[in-house]
Amino acid sequence: MLEIALALSALLGPGTPATPAAGAPSQDAHPPTALPAGALEHACDVAFLPAHGDAPAGFDFVAPVRDGRMRGSFAVGACGVSFAASSGGVHTMRFVGASPAAQAWPQDERLLRTSDLRGNDPSRWVSADPSFGSVRYTDVWPGIDAIHRGEGAQLRYDFELAPHADPSAIRLAFDDACELRIDAEGALVIETELGSLRQRAPHLFQTLEGKERDVEGSFRLLGEHEVGFEVGAYDADAQLVIDPVITYGWLVGSTDGQERPVDVKVDELGFIYVLARTQGGGSLWNQGTLVGPTGNDDLFLMLIDGQTNQIVSRMTFGGSQNDTPVAMQVVSFGEVVVAGETLSTDLPVASPSGMPYQPTNLGGLDAFAARLSV
Repeated sequence: MLEIALALSALLGPGTPATPAAGAPSQDAHPPTALPAGALEHACDVAFLPAHGDAPAGFDFVAPVRDGRMRGSFAVGACGVSFAASSGGVHTMRFVGASPAAQAWPQDERLLRTSDLRGNDPSRWVSADPSFGSVRYTDVWPGIDAIHRGEGAQLRYDFELAPHADPSAIRLAFDDACELRIDAEGALVIETELGSLRQRAPHLFQTLEGKERDVEGSFRLLGEHEVGFEVGAYDADAQLVIDPVITYGWLVGSTDGQERPVDVKVDELGFIYVLARTQGGGSLWNQGTLVGPTGNDDLFLMLIDGQTNQIVSRMTFGGSQNDTPVAMQVVSFGEVVVAGETLSTDLPVASPSGMPYQPTNLGGLDAFAARLSV
């Protein structure tokens, strides 16, 4: 029901009004409104999406982050964690000696589906990608699983050690760090060209006889660019969990990398449709499903369940130049017509000819209309 059914773009030429199709009756009962308070409550939660395009080699899932303080994306894999900030620069935490045979198991599938329709090459489109709350990699080191999961807009990575697995096998390398240090609170501070990054002191515990019991432990510097864990006394016959938290709150993204709402509609079922202009896409893999060409402006569309405030789906649409949305009309549940102006000649289309009705610009800005299913 939420998969892309049609992406039909028409360039209308200069001077032609860019007006959407006639509205559905459902909007009479719910006129255009401001975005309800709390509607984006979960918009910043980390969700893992399958990696596409120019995501770094060895990383299977990406997790875009936009929380007002920062903008960028995590990429996770059996080889470690990488973070790209939209302001530029990439920071990577590498799992030293990780097994290339480690298997990825995405878990906690979310309602959210993500689509990216940019450019007119269908082979590069992404339609209704699933999202997950966590990803487990089994046997990264002998008997040790790595689990990546979100906590709000932050990333947690747990190491689960099977009975008798060796904690000293876990070694983390920060090859791009200028300095590593452990502060008075036991947190690991990583000085990089992106700024100071911080990982909270790890929480170590075991579940014995149905009760969680803490185990003493801390970060341990192993060299100029490597870190491990100091582990106190524990029951080697039971599973041990090491649970740090990566805090990237000090990373500030670019000021132009923002979504700016253009139009909001609510249908008769209470679902909220948000049309926005997104900027600063660039070539970053951190958009989650950014695989096609991007200009400075693209269309961003989001569907929200008005009862739960959960984001159901989100879509990015555009070509290689500026594409600016102007208005939107809901046709039926999950289906909208949007209108805007564009400098692109390669907007996504799905039509018998495979080409827009007017394939080239006639000078300056042209209008476009697109019927989209989200």
